[in-house]
Amino acid sequence: MIAIVLKFDGNIEQKKYYLMHKDIVIMEFDFKEKTVEIKNSKLMPFYLKNSKDILIDLREWLVKRTLPLSRKNADFMYMMLGKPRDRSGALEIALEYGALSLFDPYWIKKVDSNINYDDVNLYKKDWDRIFGLIAITGSRNITSLEKLSPELTLNGSWAKCLIKEDGEMYLLKASTDEELKDIEAELTVSKLLEKLNIPHAAYESVEYEEVYCSKTKILTTEDKHWVSADEFIDFSGCSNLFEMGVKFGGDNFLKMVICDYITGNIDRHYQNWAFEYDDQNEIKGLSPIFDFNFAFAGTVERKSQFGIDNTDFEVALYIIDTYHMEPFFEEVKEAVRTIEVIEWHKNYMLNRILKLEAGLESLKKEDAAQ
Repeated sequence: MIAIVLKFDGNIEQKKYYLMHKDIVIMEFDFKEKTVEIKNSKLMPFYLKNSKDILIDLREWLVKRTLPLSRKNADFMYMMLGKPRDRSGALEIALEYGALSLFDPYWIKKVDSNINYDDVNLYKKDWDRIFGLIAITGSRNITSLEKLSPELTLNGSWAKCLIKEDGEMYLLKASTDEELKDIEAELTVSKLLEKLNIPHAAYESVEYEEVYCSKTKILTTEDKHWVSADEFIDFSGCSNLFEMGVKFGGDNFLKMVICDYITGNIDRHYQNWAFEYDDQNEIKGLSPIFDFNFAFAGTVERKSQFGIDNTDFEVALYIIDTYHMEPFFEEVKEAVRTIEVIEWHKNYMLNRILKLEAGLESLKKEDAAQ
C-alpha cells in the first residue's frame, strides 16, 4: 500500500469529519489534531482495511480519489474550484466536496453536519453540468459552479465527463487523436467482447459539445460497487495481480488476458481491473471489463503487466495451454473472422492469433518429444 505523507499547509479548516458508507459512520477523523476513531471496521474501504497508519493512508486515499492533477483541463478545473493544483488542493477538494463517487458508497461530511446520504446521492441528485462542460471541453467561458459533481472523482488523465440520458448515466471520454484511432479501438474491442459474451463496458462514438468522444454506460448502481485492483490487492490475500484475477475473476479474467494480447492493449494495469462488491463489502467477482482506448497499440513484445518475467504473448500462451482454454481460443478466432470492424484492426488481430497458433504448435511438439 502506498503511504506518502501529505504536506499539510494549514489551509484545511480545523474540523472533525466522518467517513461515511451511505448513512453508516465508518470513522471519525481530524487531520489537524491527528485523531481517528474507527466506528465500523467491516465496511472500511478496502484500501484502508490493512492500514498500518490510518491517517496517512486516509489522506492518500482521499487524494487518489479526487480530480487527478494530470487530468487534461485540470489547471482550469482547479482554478474554478479555487484550489491549488497540488496534493494539498486535492485533499481540500475531497473534504469540501464530499469525496463522492459513482463507483462506491463512500463520502465525507463534517461531524456537525446534519445531511444524510439521500442529500448527496449521485444516483438521485442532479449533477452540476457546468463542471462537466469544463471537464470535457476546457471552456473558459463558464463563470458559475455548483458543488455537486461526480467529475471530481473520475480517474485518469484524459478529458472526460458524465451525463444523464433517459435515467441512465454515461461516461464520455474525449479523443486525443486527430484520426480518432482511440475511439475506433474502443468500438472494435467492444464488438469482439460482445461476440464472445465477456461482460464489458460497450462503447460508441458520439460528438458532444463539438468534442469527439467515446461513450459508455455506467455499470455500477446504488447497491453494486467497484473496487480497483490496486486498492483491493492488499486485502485480497493474493501476492500479485494474476493470482488475484484468477481467484476472484475466474474464466472471464483469463479470457480477457488472452483478448488483451490479441487486441494489443498496452494499458491493462492495476487500475484497469476492477472487482464488484455489495453493501456488505463482499466481493462478487470481476467487474465488466472497461477501457480499451490503448488497444492496437502493441507493436513490440511487451513485458507482462503481471510483474512476472514474461511477455504478454508468453502469458497468453501459458493461459491457453495451462488452463485448457483451447475451445475459447477457437471462439476468438471465429469471432475475429466474422465481426465487422475496420480492416487493419482485423488484420492486426489475425496476425496475433497466428502467432499464438504457432506457439501452441511448438508446445505440442515439445510435449511429444519428451
